[in-house]
This record gives sequence, C-alpha cells and structure tokens, in this order.
Amino acid sequence: MYCCSTCGKECISPSKLKRHERVHTGEKPFKCDHCQKNFSRKDNLESHMSGHVKKTYHCEICKKTFQRQVYLYKHRKCHRNIEKFRCDKCPTSFTRLDNLKRHKQNRHNNPYQMRCSYCKKKFIRLDSLLRHKYQVHKRRVIAECHQCGRQFKDKPNFVRHKRIRH
Repeated sequence: MYCCSTCGKECISPSKLKRHERVHTGEKPFKCDHCQKNFSRKDNLESHMSGHVKKTYHCEICKKTFQRQVYLYKHRKCHRNIEKFRCDKCPTSFTRLDNLKRHKQNRHNNPYQMRCSYCKKKFIRLDSLLRHKYQVHKRRVIAECHQCGRQFKDKPNFVRHKRIRH
C-alpha cells in the first residue's frame, strides 16, 4: 500500500497515490485543446472532450441518431419484440402495452387534435405544436389558446386571455 503524506489515505499503486495527491496540490495536468480548461484526472478530460466532438451514433434499424453510444444502446431495446403490441388502427407497434394504450388514446381517440396554422400538420399535444411552429416556421410562440387559436409570445398575456375570454 502507498500512503498519502498529507492525509494518510492508502492507495493500491503509485499512480493512484499520485492521482489522489492532486486533491491536495490542486495540480491539473490534463488540458482541453478546445477550450483550455484543465483537469486533475485524465478520465475527466476525456469525458469533457466528448462534449466538443460531435460524433453521432446511428440506429441501423430506424436510422435515428444519438450523441452518445449509451443512448443508442438504450434505444435499440425498443426494437426488440417490436411486434408484441400492435395498434389495430394503424401500422404502429410497441414493446409495452401502456405505450400502445397511450398511442390509441392520443392518436385515434383524441378529439382535441390540433393543427399547425401554417402547414396544417396535426399534433396531439400543445407543446409539440408550439415546438414545431418555432422550429419549422421560426415563430416564437410560447402559448396558444386551444379554444380560439390565438397565439401568445408571453405567458402572462396568455393567462390573462384565458381568464377574460374563456
């Protein structure tokens, strides 16, 4: 065992002791080439560097892309037993029954489907419609009244509108 002269912590190897001693010295010998930030441990630098590198991982089945490999691994699980719970009204299928039930309720039984006022695309959830309008049509709409279709750029006006008009 190797012992820290500052605090007495025991380490199993000289390299582990050297890494530990940086806690006391504040030494940060590992430097990011992109932003010049320093790190005391090489693994922390490597983790930080992954934020600068825009490598993507692609699902071979559905072509969806992910920033991290671990997210791709988690995603691949959705393709296992994909035929297990199939919607009887459209070709969509799910790995879990609760997801199929939510799909049927939202997609096929939802009387409140909303349409984009620009391209007429249908949305089940208001937040999805607003995100679509902002991303696709470049309008900064943060709220829309589902009763009359009026759009608002700030929440206080939207709340006041709902209180007074509806």
